[in-house]
Amino acid sequence: MNKTEAPIASTGVDEAAIETLHPTAITPADQRFLDRVMRFLVSVQSPGYVRRVRREGYTAVEHRRGWSLWQTAAGADRPLDHWFAENEAESPVGGGEQLRLLQEIDAFENTWFPRTRAIIRRMVPRDTRDDFAAAFFTNLEQQPLGPGVVGSVSTFLTRVDALAKSANPHAARVRATLNERGLTVAKSKAVRELLAQASHLVAEVPSPRSDAATIQKAQAAQAEGLADLRDWFNDWATAFRSVFNATEQIRLGLTLVKRPGAPSDPGAGDGVEEDPEPPAPAAPDAENKAKPG
Repeated sequence: MNKTEAPIASTGVDEAAIETLHPTAITPADQRFLDRVMRFLVSVQSPGYVRRVRREGYTAVEHRRGWSLWQTAAGADRPLDHWFAENEAESPVGGGEQLRLLQEIDAFENTWFPRTRAIIRRMVPRDTRDDFAAAFFTNLEQQPLGPGVVGSVSTFLTRVDALAKSANPHAARVRATLNERGLTVAKSKAVRELLAQASHLVAEVPSPRSDAATIQKAQAAQAEGLADLRDWFNDWATAFRSVFNATEQIRLGLTLVKRPGAPSDPGAGDGVEEDPEPPAPAAPDAENKAKPG
């Protein structure tokens, strides 16, 4: 479809800001990094590790700071309504029956909008056809697959019906040609039934309580939190790599095992795709056997 960006379906979000509302850009690499930091935050609480990190200046305040940054970066403190709105921004078409109805209506739109333009161009004299087409399609354009097609097709059918009653000398000829090509009264009636069903389903999409400006502000805060978390983790990972041995570093997420062909992880320091099977927990005397990594 050669169409414009899809509108958001029945979200209750400020219409003026819809075009700037996009899903939060958390990439697979970002998610791996968040998982890595989570491993560190949980594992470092082990008594054997706590004693050693304290000697490097890692305090309870710093630990709480890490958790706070992680929550912000992961979007853990954002209202669920934000995610509903973002999901609709990314995929404004519902599933199941709603999707089927909108696809049928969209197919009709894709077929008859361009056909009608071509018929007008052929059936209306050259000196008036542009004005005729402009009048017929005023504020009427093809919409992307989504609830917008309900309004555009409904308006289109109303204007097709009006051709038969128009005083314009060429309107009746255009309507007769559309009928000959398949856009009959029966066809219009069938499409209107689809529109009625789709309108009912679209109206049932829940509306989030947050406006677009609030969501955008939360998205920006989450992105900033992710950047701050990277700086925080890189700081401590760099400090602790001289404190823990290689096995302990992997267990804590301070260092990740390189694997051929693994995707890059721009998390912190020398991190890359992590080994799916971290080593088993260290023996109780691991602290006494620690050596620089």
